[in-house]
Amino acid sequence: MSRPTLRSSIAEATKTMKKKVIAAMREVEYIATTDCWTTRRCSFMGVTAHWLDPDSLDRRSAALA
Repeated sequence: MSRPTLRSSIAEATKTMKKKVIAAMREVEYIATTDCWTTRRCSFMGVTAHWLDPDSLDRRSAALA
């Protein structure tokens, strides 16, 4: 597999995953976000989304940034 083919495949998979996450989050009324932590004098902040699936009540989450 060449580099351009791999890059194209990753870009397409990213678009598909983004559409699925947006569609799943549209069905939910409440979403909890943010995750912060520190380690050895370094601070990190990640943006995650956590919600309950309205049909099955299973926990769902997605890393946004």
